[in-house]
Amino acid sequence: MPQQLKKRLEGLSDEFIEQLAFGSTELSTQLMFAATLINSTMLADFMRNIFIDAKRMFRENIDSTDWQSFWDERSRLFPEFAQMTTSSTYKVSQVAFKSI
Repeated sequence: MPQQLKKRLEGLSDEFIEQLAFGSTELSTQLMFAATLINSTMLADFMRNIFIDAKRMFRENIDSTDWQSFWDERSRLFPEFAQMTTSSTYKVSQVAFKSI
């Protein structure tokens, strides 16, 4: 876990780190989520393409079918994704949903 946090925070400005350390709990949570998006282009794409579209359509929830649709689209763009095992794909989806 500490290495994961260190990786998320590498390259971020001193001001960002200061706000993270001394800001309110709500601000710190939002900044950690932003740091996660900065370091995970896949999660950022998911948020941009699926999550935002669901919000536009006034859907209250997203689910595994949304992730599967996103994953299928990405697998067409990046064929190496299609080579991943089902359990690895599931683990990636769990990380995405826990982050959200």
